[in-house]
Amino acid sequence: MLEEPLSPSGPPTDPTKADFDAFTSQIQITPSAIVKEIKDDAIWLSGHAGVEQLFALRIVVLEWQNRAAAQLRNGLTEAETLVLRDAGTSANFGRSTLRAGASLLGQSVPASDTDTFNTERSRRKRQLETYIEERAHTLKVSEVLVRIHHESVASVSGHDGGKGKGRAVQSWMLELGDTLTQAQRGRDQHGGARSEHSSGPFTVQCVSALEHRLTTLAESDAWPPIVMDYEDLAELWATNLFAEALSVMQLFFTYVDSYVEPSPAATVTAWFTLMAKNMFYSDLQPSFAQSLAPLFQSLVATISLLLLKLPQSLAHLRQSITERDGVSYPQLGDKPYVDDDACVKMLHTLLTQAAGYRVLPASPAMFAWSLIAQNIRTMATEAQLAREDTLSAPTGPTTSIGFHEPGGRTQWFEDTSRMLLEVFNEMKIMDDPIVFLAKAAVDEMQVYQLIRDISSQLCTAYSSSTNRGLAIRSRVVVMELIREGLPLTAYGEDLAQSVITLLTGNDDDWVAQAEAAKPALITPVQYLIADGEIFRPQFLGQAFERYPYEIHAALQLLRVFAKSGILGTDGNLLATVILEKNSHLTMRFHQDFRDYELVNEDENTSSFQLTADIPLFAPRKLATTSRRSSRAANTAADYLWVPAGTTGFVMNETRPFVVQLDFSYSGMLYLSTLLSTRIPRNNLISVATQSEVDRQTAAEIVRLLSALINPPDLQSDEENGKRSPHGAALISLRNGVWKHDQSTDLVGMVFEILEDELQTQIEHPGLENSHELLVACIEFITAALQTFPTRIWPLLSRSKLLSVDQGGNGLALVIASTEIAISRYPFLTCCIKLFEALIRDAVTRCVSAYAPAKAPTRFGSSNTAASNTPDRITARVLIVFERTLLDVFQSSISWKFVTEEERLEISKRILESYTKILECVYGIDDASDPVQKITKALAPAAEHLIVTFLPQKGNDLILEPLLSILTAGVMPLASTVPLAFAELWTSHLRAALSFANMVIQVGALHGVYNTNLQARLFKAMPVLVRLFVADSSYRAPVASLLTTLVTCAGQSEGEPASLLGCLGSSTAKCFLTVLSEIDCPLSDPEVEIELWKLLSAVLSNKQQWFAIYLLTGTTPRDKLRSADTPEASQGRGKPLLAYALEQLSKIKELSPQRAMAMLEFVSLAQNFWGWATQEIRRHEHFVKNILEWLDGITPNNRADDLEATVRSANENRMAAYIAHILATFLHNARQMGEKIEFDMIRPNLKFFMDHGVDTSGYIQTQFSTNFSNKFPMCSLTSVKRTLLRPKPFGRNYYYDLDIAAEVFGHDVSWAGITKGKGFMDEMVRANVNLSLVESKVLRLKSWKTLAIELSHFTRKGTQKHELQSDFAKVIVACLEANSASRVPQKLFKELVAIRADLAFVLMQQLVAAKSSVPEINEMFGVAWETIRTCGFDFEVGLAGPNADYYRILLRILLLALQPHLYLTSAENRAAVQPNGSALTKSSGDPVLITLLLEVLLKVVAMGIRSLCSTLHARPQEVDHTDFVILTAFLQSMLQVPGMQHQHHQIAAVFMDHNTIRYTTSLFSWSDQVATALETADPIYAEISTLFLLELSAVPLLAEKMACEGVLSQLSTANVTGYLRRPIGSGPFDEPVRMFSVWSKGILPLCLNLLDTVGAPIAAEIANFLNSFPHQLKRAQSSLENLTPTPRQPHAGSITLGMASEAHSLALIWRVLEHLRAAGAAEGVVPAEIPQLLWGHAGVREDLEALFPESRATPRDKIEGIKHRVMPIGDREMEMAERRGAVAGLADAEGGEGRLVGKVVVELEQALMCLSGAI
Repeated sequence: MLEEPLSPSGPPTDPTKADFDAFTSQIQITPSAIVKEIKDDAIWLSGHAGVEQLFALRIVVLEWQNRAAAQLRNGLTEAETLVLRDAGTSANFGRSTLRAGASLLGQSVPASDTDTFNTERSRRKRQLETYIEERAHTLKVSEVLVRIHHESVASVSGHDGGKGKGRAVQSWMLELGDTLTQAQRGRDQHGGARSEHSSGPFTVQCVSALEHRLTTLAESDAWPPIVMDYEDLAELWATNLFAEALSVMQLFFTYVDSYVEPSPAATVTAWFTLMAKNMFYSDLQPSFAQSLAPLFQSLVATISLLLLKLPQSLAHLRQSITERDGVSYPQLGDKPYVDDDACVKMLHTLLTQAAGYRVLPASPAMFAWSLIAQNIRTMATEAQLAREDTLSAPTGPTTSIGFHEPGGRTQWFEDTSRMLLEVFNEMKIMDDPIVFLAKAAVDEMQVYQLIRDISSQLCTAYSSSTNRGLAIRSRVVVMELIREGLPLTAYGEDLAQSVITLLTGNDDDWVAQAEAAKPALITPVQYLIADGEIFRPQFLGQAFERYPYEIHAALQLLRVFAKSGILGTDGNLLATVILEKNSHLTMRFHQDFRDYELVNEDENTSSFQLTADIPLFAPRKLATTSRRSSRAANTAADYLWVPAGTTGFVMNETRPFVVQLDFSYSGMLYLSTLLSTRIPRNNLISVATQSEVDRQTAAEIVRLLSALINPPDLQSDEENGKRSPHGAALISLRNGVWKHDQSTDLVGMVFEILEDELQTQIEHPGLENSHELLVACIEFITAALQTFPTRIWPLLSRSKLLSVDQGGNGLALVIASTEIAISRYPFLTCCIKLFEALIRDAVTRCVSAYAPAKAPTRFGSSNTAASNTPDRITARVLIVFERTLLDVFQSSISWKFVTEEERLEISKRILESYTKILECVYGIDDASDPVQKITKALAPAAEHLIVTFLPQKGNDLILEPLLSILTAGVMPLASTVPLAFAELWTSHLRAALSFANMVIQVGALHGVYNTNLQARLFKAMPVLVRLFVADSSYRAPVASLLTTLVTCAGQSEGEPASLLGCLGSSTAKCFLTVLSEIDCPLSDPEVEIELWKLLSAVLSNKQQWFAIYLLTGTTPRDKLRSADTPEASQGRGKPLLAYALEQLSKIKELSPQRAMAMLEFVSLAQNFWGWATQEIRRHEHFVKNILEWLDGITPNNRADDLEATVRSANENRMAAYIAHILATFLHNARQMGEKIEFDMIRPNLKFFMDHGVDTSGYIQTQFSTNFSNKFPMCSLTSVKRTLLRPKPFGRNYYYDLDIAAEVFGHDVSWAGITKGKGFMDEMVRANVNLSLVESKVLRLKSWKTLAIELSHFTRKGTQKHELQSDFAKVIVACLEANSASRVPQKLFKELVAIRADLAFVLMQQLVAAKSSVPEINEMFGVAWETIRTCGFDFEVGLAGPNADYYRILLRILLLALQPHLYLTSAENRAAVQPNGSALTKSSGDPVLITLLLEVLLKVVAMGIRSLCSTLHARPQEVDHTDFVILTAFLQSMLQVPGMQHQHHQIAAVFMDHNTIRYTTSLFSWSDQVATALETADPIYAEISTLFLLELSAVPLLAEKMACEGVLSQLSTANVTGYLRRPIGSGPFDEPVRMFSVWSKGILPLCLNLLDTVGAPIAAEIANFLNSFPHQLKRAQSSLENLTPTPRQPHAGSITLGMASEAHSLALIWRVLEHLRAAGAAEGVVPAEIPQLLWGHAGVREDLEALFPESRATPRDKIEGIKHRVMPIGDREMEMAERRGAVAGLADAEGGEGRLVGKVVVELEQALMCLSGAI
């Protein structure tokens, strides 16, 4: 199709029908209604459009694919229209700015029309529309690709002057363009292959195709009949047919432009024959595309001129005059037209006839042909004279005899010259043919004016980046015509303006032009400067010799040269060289001038010599007085006097004389002085004009000065120590001061003029040229801002332009008084550009303003940018400017505009500026107060924007323009609009979308999730979804905005607004269909990623119906439809979850960004929607393939390879998503009891096992320090990204390089003197490095989740031992990694905690599984080594800044100790020893014992003392679980084999640290701690007694307690008052914990003391317990079988604590009775041991009632007591639910749970004590 764009499809034939049948028969699916419909439509379209069936099939399928989007573009439903009208409050809401009066709200689609959309007629109409558009687009795409290839070839071959300045074009476009060019050029050699309208070379086919299309347009009878059957299809057909004609002409232009020789005769003949037949289409006025008629005629004129190939043709003629006869050509079609007699005669005849009819489009070709004809005649005359001279020579003709023979080239010139004259004679034209043609073109048809019109038309139509080259080449072609015609044309204003128009491209937007990328082709400016033969001497010489008398052309040319960056031979700007090296001065003397004398009168040259000094400027009153008085009064301007003796000549013969003086002077000095005459307080005037400079000239001067400043190049060159080509110009600018007032520099002068003109505009709006001068002044201020910022900011703050500190805003007044009246807004546009420049400068100088000033350089003064402008001035100027433009933005919706482009540019630039402000303030630095950021100068403006656009309630009129822009964007652009306008239109809308998105995101950063803007956007959801399909460039920003809206709605309070709920049912269905295509077939990665982000946000933010569609492919409403229409509930494509799984099954082929986006979607689907896991389980290859990909990952070991590092970071992120998906998958499967193929999963997790906990790689340790040393006024965090502008892993991930470049780019160290050694490169490396580290952190977090889930398989499965071994290695890796991580950055605090948590959980599971793998026995040593190497202060470890981390490490250490307890048998112990030797329980491991003693000292002893001290001083800082950990440590260590032999050392440790005293003191003031913590729970009483209990297990410590009277200390504590209450403290009494203190602490402690100390302490224990008589009384009746009552609901209940209490008291009673009975045998006096006040007999009876002899078996005992057992607390509840055997209770498996069994065991033991069984 692209190779044959003129006719992409032939007519239908029997062979094409057979191909169609064969192709469609290969569809191996069950025939359905849709397939049949598509085939039928293809056959119908083929027959009615006259195209091949397969081509028609493609069109039909395209329509079917775009049907949902087409229905959305069809308009709004009635319900949606009402919603939008309710949302809008302005009458202009939704009004299209493109078509006056057009409104989307007026295009509601009633239900009947919606139904009509699906009818056959409507469907086939859309197919016809698609066919028409495809034809036009195919031709356009082919033309663009061919032109891109041609431009690239031209730039390489030398069209760009060898400078290689070209646009970056993607290689695939160049390759495709080359392919198309070769294929189409092949038809230039071999003829066409398909075109039904012509044959022959491709260029001739283009002419025939153009004729066919234009003829068809003119004759509606030739249109396809089917087109006429539809009402509005005829206009579309005609418009696109005309667009095709334009594309054909552009394609033809490209091929003709590629000729390096004169055009072939066949091509020229075909073109000019067509043009002559239709009078060059000079009367073309198509009613359907009137706006394109001037463009068409401009192309006709340009192509007609281009075909003549004027420079090549003249060169060919000059070369051929020296050639001999016998020149041959390969074939007739390749013969140059100038060598073809018939073609030459035809051309001469046609152009002569066109001259007679005054056909304007033919005038450029007419002028060119006159030049060619002139050369032919000149050469013929010269040849004739040469022949006559040869024949008259005495020796006769001796040379070149053959050359002058009949038929030779000389003869050809003579014959052609006679033929040209004969044509005129036949036409009865008596004038000279050449003069006639030239005069008709130049004088009568005003060819130079036409040239200006052509340039304007082409530059307007072809100003976009895609087709800018066409406009450039067209202008160069016209420049060639002017060049060749210069010798025959006198210099004048008409010629000068034509050349200037061609140079500038009719574009005065110099700032924008300077920012635009330079094209690949040579520009008209470069062409002019490069021509030193004709253009420079004959045009530029004339223009500058008349300066400054004719000043405007010279100023405009200088401005063009300056902005183009053209350099002179000395390396300086050419414009500067011309200004500073003026050797002539042209001026007009006043009427009475007499101070001269004639010289060289005999030569008649009008030469003269001055006899007196002549001033160029003088005070008004003395401007015409004598020389002495003038000079005396004008001493300050001595340098602007022309001295006596200066020679010159008079250029006219009447007074006042215009003279040219041989006088060298500074042009910059002259211009600045001339400009100063415009200042109100200045008294100088120009002597030549006897007045101050007029406003128009002043505007031109100011514009030239703006062009000469060009600060970006200057600043970079000066900073790099290079000589700037602008340096001399700037020196002149800075010296260009009004000398009689040294206080006024150039900037001040322009500001004074600005102030005066502002006042003039206010008083006399619309004054001629005043408005233009204002615009020029603003342009100068904008250009000068970077060079003179410290001058601009203060002057702006005092200027009436903004009136910062006073009323009467000049900007607003000029707009209101002048620009609104004329409906043109150049002043406003320039002011907006100034605002943009001010924002850039405020950002750029936020750091440089505080940097030390640089020393002056050779070519510049001191670094003015380093001087400081107060932030308050900057902030004040910006916020006043921002408020003014905010008013403009709000009110401009109702303004009238002459050009729609101006409206679009104004709103676009305002929105982009506001977005820039918000990005700079809220996009960097996490500081909560914007005033603390480096961009603090922008903070007030940013805060005002947020307050304005995020109103919580009340007036929200400011939102209407924004919403109106979005609404208008839905309106389709006409196909006739220029591409540049379409680009501006789409970019303007994208700016609105980006700004709305930015505002909402900033609100979300501040926790504002529910604003009026969001509510209005939700109501405008029908507009947003239609924007999504309106243009492909809208998709990414619309998707991003929808993502933000959905996310903020999900985070707001209450039920979020439903995205689909804001749409009509048909609109919602179409939108979902479009979304399900995931940007197919364009497959733009950026758009696809944004779409996946949107879908992920939908899943995770309560958009239920939307989420259901994404997961299932259908909506809930569709599912409820009748079962007899199953197709109605099915979408056109797969559910997006299924699509994502299918794509991820080929994860190796996906780009990282696409893969990550889809993995996130799948992960969130699992998190929020349980059935997503079932979909994953049903997918055949997903889990297998992602595991295989995971197994193939290899870490990057080359830190210096940034690309490899980024790739590794992306792989880590993908692995993190996969880990999360697998974890959720395994969790859900385990919860559902489904079978898990664990044997397939574990072998592929080697990457996680080996590298999952590794987060090494941070290498930027010195970057932050070096950066802060270089820029002490800020830190790296100043440019750290916030969540407002996240970026993917890579070079711009963490620190914002774009803003950093703006902020720090002023310093040479940013880019670096040596490549790769600057701070910019360091920041890039830091971003890449932090990307890697962050990816590892995310991988670690996800691996933690997966590992925890996998740890459940450590107790079962065939690979449980292998998994235990793997996890043991992971634990070691976690601990060792934490030991190595000593960098104190905040980044690593999170890492060590995550790794510690992972190690803790895995260790828990291994201990729970009673793992016996070899690695398990090494854990304790590794864990302790980790604690030691982390540098904790054990004295304050649990109360220091890293207490949480220390705490988790202690828990890991405690768990690591457990294997040494449960691996007690000799067999198991031997199994874990490397050498296979068994360690007996009594001997223990000496290495382990040593470590345990160290832990006992540093962790337990020091920890208890530290915690007690801290608790006493600062109770809120202590976590009671720390005591529990230390108690568990002591308990576990005492049980380790071999520790029983270390009791002396253990006792010494605790005695040295006064542990007993600290613990008893803790018990004593535990009630005070509870009061301080505002709780009634005496938790520390329980903690202290439990720790004393563990200490009492060490005999020496128990004896120490007895000696220190521990029981007495406990008895006197206030907290024991709970035990002395009349009712005591039972398990159901408050505080409940006191019963635990009694049953778990005090009673076991007494038993331990009795066991260790024996008889000596028996009396003390008895007395101690008897001091709690009410508690003992409660205990003796607690087991009675009572019936619960409302007052005593727990009566008769038995808890585990009550059973333990009974058991402990029974043991104590039994021991005391034994000692009393033994008496002297035990060394005691029985009378000294009092009776225990505990009714043991009653308790025994209660126990015997519970366990009568009839209940002999454990099962019977459990059954008899289970109804009385009651769990207390979560732990006992868990015990009650657990099944299994209980130690001491045989044959009790199954049963009611372990809790009942434990109660039975305790009570049985108590009964045995009381009955004397033990």
